[in-house]
Amino acid sequence: MYLTTISSSLSNKPENMAKYQNTKQLHTRIIFLIAYTFFLLVPIQKITADSTDIYNLQPIIINSDFQNLKIDSFIKIWQTEKKLKPEDLLELVNKNDIDAAPHVTSQGFSFNYFWIVFLLKNESNKTKNIYIEIDNPHIDTIVFYSYNPINNHCEQIGYGGDMIPFYQRTILNRRFIFPIKLEKNEEKHFLLLIDKQKTSVSFPLRLWDQFTFNKNEGISNLLLHLYFGSLLLVALLTIIAGLLFRNWMLITYAIYASLMGLFIFTSLGFSFQFIYPNYYPISDKIMFPFAVILIIAFTEFSNSFIGTKQYSKKIYRILHYIYAISILNLGVWAIFHDYMLNFPGLLVSIQYTIILFFFGIIIYSLIRFYRFNKHKTISYTLAISALIIGFIFHLLIEYGYIEQSNLAVPPIMLGAGIELLIFAIAILIEIKKINDKKNELSLIVGENQRKITKAFIEGSEQEGTRISQELHDNIGSRLALLKNKITQSDTNKLELHEDLNNIYNDVKKLSHELSPSILQIAGFRSTIEQFLLDFTDISGIRTNLSYHKVPKLKENIELQLFRVIQESVQNCLRHSNANKLDIQIIGHENELIMSIDDDGNGFDISVPFTINGNGINNMKTRIESINGNFELSSTPNTGTFLLISIPI
Repeated sequence: MYLTTISSSLSNKPENMAKYQNTKQLHTRIIFLIAYTFFLLVPIQKITADSTDIYNLQPIIINSDFQNLKIDSFIKIWQTEKKLKPEDLLELVNKNDIDAAPHVTSQGFSFNYFWIVFLLKNESNKTKNIYIEIDNPHIDTIVFYSYNPINNHCEQIGYGGDMIPFYQRTILNRRFIFPIKLEKNEEKHFLLLIDKQKTSVSFPLRLWDQFTFNKNEGISNLLLHLYFGSLLLVALLTIIAGLLFRNWMLITYAIYASLMGLFIFTSLGFSFQFIYPNYYPISDKIMFPFAVILIIAFTEFSNSFIGTKQYSKKIYRILHYIYAISILNLGVWAIFHDYMLNFPGLLVSIQYTIILFFFGIIIYSLIRFYRFNKHKTISYTLAISALIIGFIFHLLIEYGYIEQSNLAVPPIMLGAGIELLIFAIAILIEIKKINDKKNELSLIVGENQRKITKAFIEGSEQEGTRISQELHDNIGSRLALLKNKITQSDTNKLELHEDLNNIYNDVKKLSHELSPSILQIAGFRSTIEQFLLDFTDISGIRTNLSYHKVPKLKENIELQLFRVIQESVQNCLRHSNANKLDIQIIGHENELIMSIDDDGNGFDISVPFTINGNGINNMKTRIESINGNFELSSTPNTGTFLLISIPI
């Protein structure tokens, strides 16, 4: 029924049919490309028909032009379940009583010990100083022998491993480096014991001329210093920017970049060399917990970068379930670590599966979120692709499908470096956007401030005009009338006295509004009380002043608060139709609180015209000029409430 509906829908709409076919072809091509790449890059591991004749070795020729050589094809490999003495191994080989190991230097997970034999021949006309390099810093124990195949006598010439203190190595290097001295025309056999039981085993081998090695090591260390220095610089700049802008995405990226850098630093063997050289048990146990912590940090960064919580709470929860399972897996590892060694790679494989599932969820998220933010999605896709490719190659090495010696750079290191570089560029763009938005908001705030200042000036001018009109139209005309009355001989003195007293009171009221000097003469509280008494006489509106624990205030603070009271009282008289007005001024330890509350009509503060009127803007500007906080609350038919707090 469902398939019939789809078929009918597609047949009725040719354009849908075309889109469906194109999508199907695209999916087919992607699947084919992935399969082709996999089979191209992953050779099937085989056990070669290696002869156990220890004398049948192809010699590695060292001539005068020798610099370095990968020797995988020149070696023979055996494996034993028990740790033997080298003489016992050679005896088993001579008796043809031991099987050859797979002829690869990346063996995958194993319970066995591995023995590598190779033959060197110096055909130069001088003594050659050679280094043998085993490019895996995480081998438990490695012992290097020279031996005489005639009498099977073995001599230990090198020793190391991350299960012994770092300074006991033959040559102090993050990898395992052993010196070899070959006299002119000398031919010599060598034997390596690799002990890395119950985990993934890899031992990439390369021979170096001593001078070439030292030169290459200097360049390699310089590049690694630049690599880790860049990661550290990016992490520091990002954490500073994150704290400055209060941006969680930048903070999580800084944490993730720092942890990733430390993880790579540890995986390359530098942590054992520089941080804990004498605490060798740590090297065997630190990488798995580190990987779990890293996936948690990456999950948090991914959530904040993509905005998973904003667009899909379901995916957001799934990602958190992933790292919750990772933490559970880590707990199992911590409690049953010794027991789990009987199942090599089990918990590691579980964690790898969790990581792959995490990558799958991320890819699904990117497909969904592309329409919301194309630029972020593209940058994240490029970055995560580099990490996924590096991680897949790492898995193939871990399980023995790809030789580590075939790769010049550790894939995780390369993938993580590219990923972090792309993320750093994307975050720089985000920082620029944040800064541009901040500048835009600053311009808007500046423009609003100019408007407020303009409104304040206009309000002051209007107040001056109002007072001028009051003097001219009211006081002036009444004085003229009084003058005429005085000139008339029959004028009643009581009437003159009353008129003169009224004019005096109006002038006094006007002076209160015009001059702050009354505050200095009468005091802040007395001036407010007198003003409210005059207001009640004129308007009939009842007033109440609560004045409690108010300290001595600066003159400017008193003036601005008094002006706000005047403006509020005038607004109450003109607009509110209130019956009662309450003013409270209360002093606290670090601030002064003033509230003005009336029971009038109120108004809708969501209407811009009402909230942005000159009177309210003037009051707000006055309070902000003394570093105060201005809050206005009003709804129709419930009155108006004004709350002001001033730091003191």
